Amino acid sequence: VRAAVQIASCELMVATVAARASWDSREFASRISWDSRQWLRWERLLYASMQRPALGIALLAALLPCTLVALPVMPLLSLALLRCTPTPRGRHDVGIADVEQRLLSLPGPAPLARLRVFYPSKAERERPRASWLPDGPARGRYATQHGFALPLPRWATRFLAPFLTSFLRLARLPRRVSRLAPPVAPTEAAAAAGWPLAVFSHGLWGCSASYSGLCAELASHGAVVIALEHGDGSAVYTETSDGEARVYGSVDGDDARARQQRRRVAEARAVIDSIDEIARQLPAGVAVDKSRLSLIGHSFGGSSVLRTAADIASGRPRVSAGLVRAVVACDPWISGYDETADGVAPVPTLALLTPSMMYPGNERKVGGVMRRLAQSSATALYAEVRDTRHQEISDFPCINHSPLRFFCMAGARPPAEAHALQTSLVAGFLALAGALDAPAGSELAAQREVARGLFLAAEEPPPEESDYIVHGASLGAAAPPVPASPMALSAPGGLAA
Repeated sequence: VRAAVQIASCELMVATVAARASWDSREFASRISWDSRQWLRWERLLYASMQRPALGIALLAALLPCTLVALPVMPLLSLALLRCTPTPRGRHDVGIADVEQRLLSLPGPAPLARLRVFYPSKAERERPRASWLPDGPARGRYATQHGFALPLPRWATRFLAPFLTSFLRLARLPRRVSRLAPPVAPTEAAAAAGWPLAVFSHGLWGCSASYSGLCAELASHGAVVIALEHGDGSAVYTETSDGEARVYGSVDGDDARARQQRRRVAEARAVIDSIDEIARQLPAGVAVDKSRLSLIGHSFGGSSVLRTAADIASGRPRVSAGLVRAVVACDPWISGYDETADGVAPVPTLALLTPSMMYPGNERKVGGVMRRLAQSSATALYAEVRDTRHQEISDFPCINHSPLRFFCMAGARPPAEAHALQTSLVAGFLALAGALDAPAGSELAAQREVARGLFLAAEEPPPEESDYIVHGASLGAAAPPVPASPMALSAPGGLAA
C-alpha cells in the first residue's frame, strides 16, 4: 500500500510539473478553452440563435406573445427596479461637470465634443442627487436614443424607444457624487502639481455618462477623469450646444472600423492637448497633473486607447501632456487596431476581460497585443474576472439589472460585486504603475497589492474559488517587485460589499 501511495504521489507530482511546464505566462494565451467554458442554458440558446438565423427567428416567434403582454408594463417594471450607479469607495467624494470642448487639432472644422469630468471633491451630501444623464432638455433625447440599442426591428424601435426607456430620465448618481461640487486639493507630495489625469473612451452604444461608476471610483482615489463622448458614430447619442447631434450609426467591415479608430485616436489626442482649456471650465481649484496620464477604455474603446497610446509613443506629433503612464483595456474588442502595423506603447498595460470576450478570435488578438507589449519590456497583465459579462463594467447592470440578466448581458454575480471586482483591479493596477497615489493603509493600497500579487500567481494554477484568472503576465524592467509569496486571486475582504 505504501509503495502504491508513493507511486501515485510521484505520478501526481509529474503531472503537476508537466502541467506547469506546459503553461508559460509569457505566452499570453487563454488557460481555458472556449469549448470547456461553463455557460447558462439560456445563454447557450441565445448564442446559438445569433449564429443560426432560423433558430433566432423561431425564438423571437416563441417569445412574441410574452413580449406583447410585457410591453405595457415594462416602463413601470423598469422604474421599480431602477437603482443608482455604484457608490465610489475611495477617500474622496466626487464632483462631476458636463462640459464641451472644441477639438482644434482635428482636421477640418473643429467640432465641439461633449465631456464628463470627474474630480475629487468635498462632501456635498445636502445637495439633490445628480441625474445620471445630462441635465436639461437633452436628458430626454439621450434616454430615448438608448432605446434604439434594444434588439427590436427598426420600425418598431422608432415607436417604442421613447416609451421603453423613459425611466432612464430618472436615473441618479449616488450621494457621494455631486454635480459641480467644490474640489479638494491634493495632499500627497507626489500630487503636489495636481491630480493625475485619466482619459476614458467608451464602447459602442456608449456615451460620456455610461461608465460613471468606474470614472467616479477612480476620481474618489485621487484622479481627474475625463470621459469623452466620441463623434465617430459609435456613441448611442451625442449633442452639443452648437446644434450638432449625432445618433449611433452601424458600420460594416474592417476598413470602416479602422476609420472610426483613426477618428477616435484624433479625438482622444485633441482632448489631451486641450486639458488647460477644459480645466478652466471646471470649478476653481481643480488641479490637473498632465505629466501623469493614463488611458482607459471599454470594448471598442479598449482598442481605441491601445492605439492612442501607440500613436502618442510614436511621437506623431508629441502631445503636450507627455507620454502615457499606463493603459487599461477593459474587455477590449480588438477591431480597427493592428499592433503589427500600428505599434504598441511600451508602458504598463492591463487587459481585463470577462468570459464574454474570450471567444477564440478576440482572445488571440488580445494575446497578440499583450505578447508584443511584453517583448517591448513593458509591464503587461492579461487577466479575466470570473462569472462576469461584457456590460458589467458599465453602469447599465447596476442601474437596471434584471432585464440585462435576462438577456445574459450580466453574469451570475450581484451587479455591485461584479462591478467592484473589475474597478478594483483597474484602480489597483494604476496604483501599481504609479498613475495613482496609494497611501499606506488605504483601500487603494490593498487593491494595488492584489494587482501586484497577480504577477506571481500567473505561474500557479488558478484556484476554483478565485475571482481572477491570469492568462499572462510580464514585469517590465522598471516594474516594482512582486511579493515573496503568491497573493490570493481575490479582491480584499469587504471590497465588493
